[in-house]
Amino acid sequence: MTDKTKAKKLVDTLRNLVPGTNPEMVSQTIDLREELQILDEKIASDEEKINRLIFKAYKLTPEEIQMVIKG
Repeated sequence: MTDKTKAKKLVDTLRNLVPGTNPEMVSQTIDLREELQILDEKIASDEEKINRLIFKAYKLTPEEIQMVIKG
């Protein structure tokens, strides 16, 4: 298990925690979940941009790009 896998597992576990009935904790949990969602979207967007740059740098054809994406 890599550090990245451990971190993802921890984040997933934290996301599923029930904040309880403390209003402040509930509010903070909601804020953090929203922040995590925004970060996830930013990471996905940045990964797409990086992939496009790499595909362009290696002058891959659309067929080759599809092969890379499918793994």
